[in-house]
Amino acid sequence: MGKSKKTKSTKVTKRSGHAKPADAAAANDDLIKLTKKTKANKEPRISLLDHAMAALKKQDKAMSCKEIIDVVLAEGKWKSGGKTPAATLYSAIIREIANKGKESRFKKIERGQFVLAK
Repeated sequence: MGKSKKTKSTKVTKRSGHAKPADAAAANDDLIKLTKKTKANKEPRISLLDHAMAALKKQDKAMSCKEIIDVVLAEGKWKSGGKTPAATLYSAIIREIANKGKESRFKKIERGQFVLAK
């Protein structure tokens, strides 16, 4: 039979502020419970692509991502802390078109212009 190895116990100093492993696990469990409660109270988040689809439907014309973002932000239903939300939207729309093909909700008609797929 093999020898069991002794592991070094880790002491937590007040200076470092790190929690003990047992305390960290308990804190993680508390965080998970708190997150579940918080998520249950919030309304579901709507993706930027869903907002873009609604904006295109509302305007009923071809729009650039910058125009779509302006409409979505004006409605106040979505906010962005990023520096380039139009580039993020453009990337997401192009990715959906590439992945879903004919099943995509969007159609690119000219450079930087999108409409809803019929």
